[in-house]
Amino acid sequence: MKVVKKHSMNRMFTGVPAAAWLLALQAGCSGGVVPTGGAQHDPQPAAPERPKDRMPIEGSVPIPSGGTVVVSSNQNLAVVSEAISSQIVVVDLTKQAETKRITLRPGDEPGQCVEGSLPTEFFCVLRTGSAVVRFRTDQLRLTPIQRSYVCNEPRGLAFAKSDQRLYVACDGGELVTVETARLELQPVKSQKLDAGLHDVQLIAGSGGPDEEVWVSRRRQAKVYKLNRQTGEQLGSIEPPKNSSPDAQPTTASRLARLPDGTGAYLLHEYGGLLPFVYYQGCVNCDPTLMELKNRQAASRALTFRTTSGEKLVAPLDLAIHNSGTVAVIAAGNRSISGSDARRPLLIGPPGSLQPSSAIPETAMPVAVAAYRDGFVVQTIGQASLWIVPNTGTPQAQEIRLEKDLQPIRPLELFYASSSSVNLACASCHPDGKDDGHKWQILSTDATRRRTLSLRGMLAGRSMFRRTGSDSSLETMIQHDLTNLNPRATVSSSDVQELAKWMLTLRPTWSSQSGYSQESLARGENLYKASCASCHGTDKPADGKHALAGQPKPLVAPFLVDLKNHAPYFTDGCAKTLAQTMDGTCSSAGTEHQFKGSEADRQALLDYLQTR
Repeated sequence: MKVVKKHSMNRMFTGVPAAAWLLALQAGCSGGVVPTGGAQHDPQPAAPERPKDRMPIEGSVPIPSGGTVVVSSNQNLAVVSEAISSQIVVVDLTKQAETKRITLRPGDEPGQCVEGSLPTEFFCVLRTGSAVVRFRTDQLRLTPIQRSYVCNEPRGLAFAKSDQRLYVACDGGELVTVETARLELQPVKSQKLDAGLHDVQLIAGSGGPDEEVWVSRRRQAKVYKLNRQTGEQLGSIEPPKNSSPDAQPTTASRLARLPDGTGAYLLHEYGGLLPFVYYQGCVNCDPTLMELKNRQAASRALTFRTTSGEKLVAPLDLAIHNSGTVAVIAAGNRSISGSDARRPLLIGPPGSLQPSSAIPETAMPVAVAAYRDGFVVQTIGQASLWIVPNTGTPQAQEIRLEKDLQPIRPLELFYASSSSVNLACASCHPDGKDDGHKWQILSTDATRRRTLSLRGMLAGRSMFRRTGSDSSLETMIQHDLTNLNPRATVSSSDVQELAKWMLTLRPTWSSQSGYSQESLARGENLYKASCASCHGTDKPADGKHALAGQPKPLVAPFLVDLKNHAPYFTDGCAKTLAQTMDGTCSSAGTEHQFKGSEADRQALLDYLQTR
């Protein structure tokens, strides 16, 4: 079924007879206001238009986000987001067969899904589509799915059945509250936190169930706690630093609600910030799991261990069974060649996970949900659902979603790691972006350096790395894959595939709403006059540039999607974009202190935040 593109038709009506649905649909098609029970609702405002240079390139493979399979509360249905094909698939788990398929707009990238007020109602975020969709699995033939703009890059979502409100966590840092009880999805509140938000869960507090909203930040592994009714921030929590020197939590992949609703598990990754100098990745970097409780109970660090002492690399998803068993997908527990014994799906108690061989190597696990006596696992490459019991490693039951194999080799390389290094490209570049940390990669490096985003930073260059030491993207990839996988053979075809895919990664969309066009035009002129020669305009400016306080000339980064990548400069000394201009960071070069008027400085800041 195709999504109807006309905006006034993007509605959904629940709990009314079929005749009323058809009348409502007819009114929607004509662009009129739809009456229901005497109420009237104005059409939703049109969503801001995403620029073409932020749309996915045709044929590019989206990065997995976890949470893309959800099982209905009555255990009958699974709803699966197929980001590669831009479809949502409904599967009857009892019959083990696909029942419905929703075709979205090209490049929508459906992500996490959640059940609504009924076991046949579901919401899913569209990561690149900048929207939330709602549909009823038992009424898809009668109505189009409902679609509403929420933010530029929605990621996680949670639904409160008590008042039918939806909470959406956005990569740009917004927590959006959406009213769903009426005919239309209506965003009613947007609260700004920090960039890189990923998951949101509703947790019981002292006042009752679902009193608190917990939101996780993908970058630097952090969880915010808020009062659901007032939005008041109740504090935040971060995983503790590790006992190993220079090791700390780098990214948080999933925030999974405990079955009793009193807390959550935070699945995250530890990294040694001197990976190839002394510690070979992250030796003894446990734990990778944090059990967070509400204000009446203490939180504690837990260690995810396998019976063989295996580390979890680039974890993607986590599901908690009522029995206390968990299933974890560690996408980085795969080698380039598939020759080692590690497996990306692990099942068992948190302290003794067992690698599961139930999923074949042709299938890459990306999401998991608890189901009856086990789990439902979503895979790509061999696009399927697998019903896996939660004990032992028996043969899983497969429900095939796509007949042909999907082209996921670049993703396999991006997540590939070795047991000796325990890091993948995705460890430092979650979602193809950055983790917000400073790393010393090689012993020859004079200082530690901020991780750079890969999105939109690579095309048009002839020099790579800060020092320009690599003359091509393929050379840089060859070096890094070899360092991360020292015992594997990195073929030239693999290098070329990964390079081609990395060039398809587009920067996050930065909307210009909220800024005056006069200020943006003024800022653009200032940027072209003062910054573009080093940092580029529509593409990176090649060449190395001498900076005060730096021992060697450096390749200047391309300035795009800046507002989502603090801290700034090589040493990360500027905590905000404003500090890059006020002289706070003298070590980064005095030329970065803005000398113009306050109006010019603000105009330049406005422009930089919308690039």
